[in-house]
Amino acid sequence: MELGTTIIGLGATALCIVPFVLMRRSTKKKEHELINGLKVIAASYNREVSIYDCGIDFAVGISAARDFVFFVKIRNEEMLEQCIPLNAIQKCRIDSTKRSIKTKGGHESVTDKLELTFLPIDKSIAASQFEFFNSEDHFQLNGELQLIKKWEALINEILSGKKP
Repeated sequence: MELGTTIIGLGATALCIVPFVLMRRSTKKKEHELINGLKVIAASYNREVSIYDCGIDFAVGISAARDFVFFVKIRNEEMLEQCIPLNAIQKCRIDSTKRSIKTKGGHESVTDKLELTFLPIDKSIAASQFEFFNSEDHFQLNGELQLIKKWEALINEILSGKKP
């Protein structure tokens, strides 16, 4: 009798744990794919990625020489790749698109998009953006705000050190 209860208990526990294990495995696989994407872009510029971070569907990294910033994002099962040479960039800033929604307690601001924008030295060249968050892809922020602030500070620190 107790053996049967133990077996049922272990089976129920396994059924509760398996989905979490599978989700973790899937997340690790996607993260590995993103990091490999960064390494491939860096290798095409004869560089190595020294510092990187991963979000839900993107990864951002910087070369060991701190002269290139790399970005990969998975959208609709396709990997989008971007590379920015920092010697052509004047400044980096966060661009946030927000909208106001009416709630019971008044109005609340909702973030629709978070982008890291690179302003080029040459004004005839358009600015480039890395999209960290888009509300069309994900319903809520999940650490993207902290990551974008970290990368803005890191890149601007590097850029300020390169000025004559």
